Amino acid sequence: ELENNMKVCKDQFKEFERKDVKHREDLKHLKQKIKKLEDKAEKDTSKIEGSAKEIEESTNLIPQLEEEIPKLQERLNQEEKVLERIKESSREETEKLRAELAQVRTELEPWENQIIEHKGRLDVASGEKKLMKQKHDGARAELTGAQNQMEIIKEKIKTKDTFITELEGKIEKHQSEASEARKVEQECLKQEESLIPLEQAARQKVVEIKSTRDSEKNHGTVLKAILQAKESKEIDGIYGRLGDLGAIDAKYDVAISTACHGLDYIVVETTNSAQACVELLRRRNLGIATFMILEKQAHHLRKLQEKVKTPEGVPRLFDLVKVKDEKLKLAFFATLGNTVVAKDLDQV
Repeated sequence: ELENNMKVCKDQFKEFERKDVKHREDLKHLKQKIKKLEDKAEKDTSKIEGSAKEIEESTNLIPQLEEEIPKLQERLNQEEKVLERIKESSREETEKLRAELAQVRTELEPWENQIIEHKGRLDVASGEKKLMKQKHDGARAELTGAQNQMEIIKEKIKTKDTFITELEGKIEKHQSEASEARKVEQECLKQEESLIPLEQAARQKVVEIKSTRDSEKNHGTVLKAILQAKESKEIDGIYGRLGDLGAIDAKYDVAISTACHGLDYIVVETTNSAQACVELLRRRNLGIATFMILEKQAHHLRKLQEKVKTPEGVPRLFDLVKVKDEKLKLAFFATLGNTVVAKDLDQV
C-alpha cells in the first residue's frame, strides 16, 4: 500500500512538474505580452499627450480667430462692392471687346482653315521627312557598312597581292627548277636511249637463261625418271646422259661444251630401249628427251678406228675424253667426230 501511495505521489509530482512547466511558460508568455502592452500604452500615452497639447493650442487659438471673423467679413463685403463696381464699369468695355473678338475670329476663320490645312500638310511633310530620315539613316548605315566592307576587301586584296607576289617568286623559282629538271630529263632520256640496247640484250639474256633453266629443270626431271627406270631395271639398255658418261680435263670444258652439242643426249643400247623411255615420259607427262641409240651408230666404228693426222699434231676432243666403258666412245665420236683443239685459227 505504501508503494502504491509512493507511486501515486510520484505520478502526482510528475503531473505537478508538468503543470508547473506549463504555468512557467504561460507566465513567461504573459510577461512578454504585458511588456508589449506596456510599450504600446506608453506610445499611446505619448500620442494622447501630443493630441491634448494640440487641442489646448487650438482651444487658445479659437477666441483669436473668432475675433478676426467680423473684421474679415467686413473686408469681404468691401471687396465684393469694389468687384461689383469694377464689373459695372468693365461691362460695356467687355461687350465691345467681345464684339471685336467675334469680328477678329470671323476674320481669322479663313486663316485658321489655312493653318489647319497647312498644319495637315506640315504633318504629312513631317511624316515624309521622318520617313526620308529613316531611309537616309538606313542608307548611311548601309554606306558605313559598305565602307567597312570595302576596307576589309582592300585588306584582303592587299593580302592577296602579297600572296600573289610570293607565288610569282615561287613560280619563277619553280620554273627555273623545272628548266633544270628538263635538262636533267633530256640527259636521262639520252642515257635511257643508250641503255635501251643494253636492256634489250639483258632481257634477251634473261629469257635465254630462263629458257635454259626451265630446259635444265625439265631435262633434270626427265633424266631422273629415266635413271630411276634404269636403277629399278624397269627398262634395260639405259646408260645415262652422255655428258655424265665421260670425263675431260677442266681446261677443255669450254671447248667440249661448244663443240659437243649432244652432251644432254640420253644414251641407250637399242631402239626398243629408246621407245620404252619415250613411252615412260609420255605416260608420266614429263616432257621430251633426245636419245642416242648406240646400235644406230655402228657406221661410225670404221672412222673411229682410223688413224687421223692433225695439223701440228693438235689433239682431237674425242681423244681427250676418258670413259669407263670403251663402247661408249662410239657415242662421243658420233657427236664430236674429228674435231680438234687448237690454240688459235692460225694453228689449224
